[in-house]
Amino acid sequence: MATATATNISLEAFTKLAHISKRKAKWLLENGHIPCIDTGKQTHRFMIPMKAVNKFLRSSPAKCPVGIFSSKPPTTQASHLIAQISPADLRKYLTLRWHYEPDGLQIEEIAALLGYTCPTVRRWLRSGKLKYIVTQRGAIIPKPYLVSFISTYTIQHPGNLSSTHRALATTYLSDNSWQA
Repeated sequence: MATATATNISLEAFTKLAHISKRKAKWLLENGHIPCIDTGKQTHRFMIPMKAVNKFLRSSPAKCPVGIFSSKPPTTQASHLIAQISPADLRKYLTLRWHYEPDGLQIEEIAALLGYTCPTVRRWLRSGKLKYIVTQRGAIIPKPYLVSFISTYTIQHPGNLSSTHRALATTYLSDNSWQA
C-alpha cells in the first residue's frame, strides 16, 4: 500500500503543488483535464497519479470558462467592446452628441446626463479626476473637461458604468452616422 500513496496524491496535495484553488482542481479532475481515479468517497475522493500531475504542471493551463472560479460575475461582451473604443473617436462623438448642452455644467446636470448620483460626481471632483471651476453658484464643469474625462473613464471602467452611461457607449458603437 505504501507504493500507492507514493505514486498517487490527493486533491489537497495537488492544489498545493499546482498553486490553484480546490474548486478549480476539482473542476479539472471532474472534467477529465487531468486523469485520476474517482473513488466516489466524501473525503479523499480523487487519487491523482504523479505522472498526470507532472504532465499538467509542464503543459499550458487548461481553458476554463471565464468567471467560473470567481465570486464576481463574468463581464459581458458589451463591456469588452466598450473597452476597445478609441478615446479620440469617443471624444468627437460626445462633442457632437452634447452640442446643445450648456458649455458649463453643474453637478446635478452631469448626474442626470450620465445616470450617476451627485455624490459620485462630487467624488470625481474631489479626487481630481474631473476638473472644475469654482463659482458663486458652486462647481461648474466645462463641457470639454467632461467630454475628456468621460471618454477616458468609459474605456478604463467598462464594467462600472451606469445604465445610462452604458447605453451611451453602446449607442456610440452602433451609430456610425456621426462620422460622416
